[in-house]
Amino acid sequence: MVIPEVGNISTDGNGRSLVPIITGGLLSFTISNNADRAASQDLVAIAIDGSGTFSILSTLGTAAGTPQGFAFNFSATRNFNSTDYNFALRDSRSGELSFLTAVPNGTGFDLTGNGVKVTASTTAQPGITEELTLLGNTAEAIGLGGLVNPGTGNPFTIKIDATLHRESAFNNQVGFYLANRQGGIIDPLTGQVVAGLNGDRSTYLASVVNNAVFSGDVANNASGSMADSTVEVSSAIDLSNAVLLPFLVVDTNLAGVNTTTFENIYVATLGLNADNGTDHVRLLGDNVFGFEDLARGGDNDFDDIIVKVNSINVV
Repeated sequence: MVIPEVGNISTDGNGRSLVPIITGGLLSFTISNNADRAASQDLVAIAIDGSGTFSILSTLGTAAGTPQGFAFNFSATRNFNSTDYNFALRDSRSGELSFLTAVPNGTGFDLTGNGVKVTASTTAQPGITEELTLLGNTAEAIGLGGLVNPGTGNPFTIKIDATLHRESAFNNQVGFYLANRQGGIIDPLTGQVVAGLNGDRSTYLASVVNNAVFSGDVANNASGSMADSTVEVSSAIDLSNAVLLPFLVVDTNLAGVNTTTFENIYVATLGLNADNGTDHVRLLGDNVFGFEDLARGGDNDFDDIIVKVNSINVV
């Protein structure tokens, strides 16, 4: 792993903190104070050389409060190229940018502004979550490439350890389904793809309901674990090409999904959601998913249910 070198922080012509990354590599960002904004904010890095703007982690919106017991100490690791960067919070609703102040901290730098505090460090530990591109948009996922198929030819068991937090009046259910890296849904018992993204929307979402492998719910302003936390899968599954994709069922469970309109189930692949492709899932940081349960984005706070994945293993 390449350890990046951070240069001397200065101020650009617009009065914004300018952070030079002299040698590119992985930087880890840890949030310790949430932003004081109603909607969720993306922490973004803006490359001065014009190579792009990319999201690092997300804050929780405070429109209806935040889940009791949820600790704001999650992290995200991203790869940085060698160039200068501005850092800002980008409002998930308006897209407005609020630029942050950067100061060195000995092992990297701190970012502050709008109530948020984020510490960037050259000591990085990548998570198991990742972002895919499905139907032209970002889709959040858990990668399974780090797991090892026992190779016995017999079915084996995958176990997830995840903590759920909730701040919502709705009794939602969240979970994951098994897919390949192209978004094709995998039947865990046979290892075969049973629905693909290029097919019928209703067929795909019905397959999500029928092939959910992990799921759970939690009381409002409480925390808990996944009720369904283990699944037996076929030895034919290529784990290097397998992911877990998230879903959210609004104010009911999988048995209550409207299988005519599928308007009360949301997935990470935006084009499949009934409310015109609205985003309902985002990675707050590595291994931490935030869900928005209101149609068309609602208040965009992405803390109606939070799922923090602690580990996933073959057992």
